[in-house]
Amino acid sequence: MIAGQSADLDFERRTDVSLTDGLAMAYGKTAALLRCAASVGAQAVQAPQPQVDLLSGFGGHLGAAFQLVDDLLGIWGAPNVTGKPALADLRC
Repeated sequence: MIAGQSADLDFERRTDVSLTDGLAMAYGKTAALLRCAASVGAQAVQAPQPQVDLLSGFGGHLGAAFQLVDDLLGIWGAPNVTGKPALADLRC
């Protein structure tokens, strides 16, 4: 998760961020957190590994989707809805 956050901050100083870079950041940041949250219960009760893997994958995809939507809202979201100034993320 720290690597994903570090990449996100690094993007603020770059003009060459690719889609691949953005997806790697999303999967290394919020997706990492939700991967853990979604699977830790199954791990704690020693569920079969295929179940742990499915829950981990679900959490990862959910976290990446959340991160990408949050990033889009930071650019195009209405400030009265997001609580962020319009275009704040894009300016950074």
